[in-house]
Amino acid sequence: MKMIDIIKPELYDRFQCKGSACRRTCCAGWKITVSKSEYQDLKNKLDHTGTKTLQRMPEESRSTLVYGEFVLDEKGCPLQSDEGLCRLQLSFGAESLPHVCAFFPRQGIRCDDELQLSLTPACERVLELLLEGDKSLEFIRQKASFSSKPILRFTGKDAKTRWNHYIRIQEFCILLLQAKDISLDRRMSLLGLGLHQINEYYKNDEIYKVSGYIDRYFAMLNNSENIDNWFSSKTIDPAILLGNFVTSKVSSEGYGELLKRVLQELKVTVQLKEKTGDTSFTYSREEYKRRRKLFRIRFTEKHPYFLENVMVMLFVGKHWASLPDDSYSIWDQYMYACWVYSNLKFVLTACIKEDMEDEELLDICVILLRGWIHNERSKQEAIKNFHETGSDTPAHMAMLVQAG
Repeated sequence: MKMIDIIKPELYDRFQCKGSACRRTCCAGWKITVSKSEYQDLKNKLDHTGTKTLQRMPEESRSTLVYGEFVLDEKGCPLQSDEGLCRLQLSFGAESLPHVCAFFPRQGIRCDDELQLSLTPACERVLELLLEGDKSLEFIRQKASFSSKPILRFTGKDAKTRWNHYIRIQEFCILLLQAKDISLDRRMSLLGLGLHQINEYYKNDEIYKVSGYIDRYFAMLNNSENIDNWFSSKTIDPAILLGNFVTSKVSSEGYGELLKRVLQELKVTVQLKEKTGDTSFTYSREEYKRRRKLFRIRFTEKHPYFLENVMVMLFVGKHWASLPDDSYSIWDQYMYACWVYSNLKFVLTACIKEDMEDEELLDICVILLRGWIHNERSKQEAIKNFHETGSDTPAHMAMLVQAG
């Protein structure tokens, strides 16, 4: 087997699926899609067993990579046994699993003989590993063999050049997110200032300027006496975050119950304006302030690296801000990262209690991240709203990440 250069977070090899011990298994609560070739192979196997659980995607959303999906029941995937095991794997072996099942929560992207691996924090066990961490996430590089096929791959004559740009911008994101002398809110904001300019270079076909700009940006940060002077003192009412959460188009397992819980905990009332059709919210500001203080004492001070490492894992695993495509620019992806970060803090704050166990907070994280980071509709709606309301600016992002 060929040896390749692998980059991965140091906890990657420590991951091991919890199986039936997992409270939110990856077989329940969301779509499981397969490629066209996988669909044909699985259809033959499942038809042979008499299991009618696989169907083609609607024609308008069907592609070679996303061609079919499993028909879920109230428990999730109907191929899951009562013990939480996969009957497909039990009958035909691990090699019969579609890529999404065999690889999740692992994620990967490759160019020639270089491979970057990561883990998605939409998995309960991954979040547990991140919570256990007592330092910033570390990445290691090693020569090793690797047989599984990553989801994404750089191809074409300019693949290596694009890969080098990808790695450079991603390093920029990680370094800023791990700048320990600055609050995480400020790190997110500083990242936005830099990525906004990098996005302009991409728009103007001046990618060659990115590397030099990154060096100058870090030099400016190192020479700045007061980072706070870079930002406006204006703030955003947390009611905006409440509105984001309430109106988010998510149907993942547990999301509806979590929404009801937030509304109850913050004593929220929802009002519909008849003339405009707009929705407004009122909530107990005193209760939110109390819980915000409690969240910092109860969770962020106890686990100072958790939110940082979650965001680093998202920027790496989801390729946010380092891999523009036909659908989303670098800036679009950064804005959605801010949306996820601010709303994650808000919901955790709203739900915090003095006697709450870490496991319950992690369960909330699983519900939210599963509903947001693997939900294309949520991402599309959030980015669309930023653009349509004119709030797609670095200044607004800086206020947004500090609102929660």
